[in-house]
Amino acid sequence: MGFVSRFENKYQTGGLQHLLARQVREEVGSDVFSAYYKFAFVRNPWDRIVSQFAYMQQRPDLMDFLGMTLDTEFKAYLELIRRKEHVQWMPQVRFLLDQDGSLLVDRIGRLESFNEDCAQIFSALGLPLDQLPGHANRSKREPFQAYYSDNEAIEAVADIFSEDISFLGYKFADPSL
Repeated sequence: MGFVSRFENKYQTGGLQHLLARQVREEVGSDVFSAYYKFAFVRNPWDRIVSQFAYMQQRPDLMDFLGMTLDTEFKAYLELIRRKEHVQWMPQVRFLLDQDGSLLVDRIGRLESFNEDCAQIFSALGLPLDQLPGHANRSKREPFQAYYSDNEAIEAVADIFSEDISFLGYKFADPSL
């Protein structure tokens, strides 16, 4: 899956950034976990997977894992990720819920409303919000909608990320939901 472990870490790049909330809870213990304010940011699944597709060009290890080449088209990529589970393209809600489907974070922010959601998180934490840094790694690609030339790709993403769409309420046509 790509989580941090000595047996499953072949395609994971450093750090603990891809741990599930329940893994963090197991690591630190329930008492410590419940004492902290926990938040996570999510992204429109149709936008997220286009970003991931573009990112793959920087990750030959993941391209090899999927059996993809630099010439692989977006629709073919969607079929490849259906076949091989990995943390990079796993539904986002799996990071946030326990095995019973209970939400483990106190706040879910959205990348589409990052500044506003950060302001609410900072306020909840009692921290001053002087100024947020700019978007550090903004890509120069087209808007995500340009990658969806027909309903087939839109529906493929809706199927692959049905958990996110259902739980988080995202829609293709409105990336700011």
